[in-house]
Amino acid sequence: MRDHNLKAVYIRLNDKLETETVEIDFNDVFQSTLPNNELYFSFESKFEPYQIYSHDDIQGIDLVVKDTNGVFLAPLEIKLTVIPDNATKDAPQKMGFRSRHSSCYHEIHRARDCQRGQRTPTRRP
Repeated sequence: MRDHNLKAVYIRLNDKLETETVEIDFNDVFQSTLPNNELYFSFESKFEPYQIYSHDDIQGIDLVVKDTNGVFLAPLEIKLTVIPDNATKDAPQKMGFRSRHSSCYHEIHRARDCQRGQRTPTRRP
């Protein structure tokens, strides 16, 4: 998506504590303007700059973005959300879920923003 200049769709709370969606650039998500081939994506890893805020050993998060020199850029939490599409919107729900053919969206939470209670980003795969 980033290579094609597509934006991520973020769902966040506004000042009235209502949800709203905004589009943001993946440079903001990754906190870098480096090209993708100069980024390193580390899954289930610790975002070590946060260790100074904890007396205990911090656990890994879903995705840590670094540059190829190992500089930490962004901590991300990724959630999978299934949303019905036109073909499945009227399908009966089974066990709380609609048809397995529903469109899937990935929700990306920048850990830093979520800890501050700020925006909750979402992007389409």
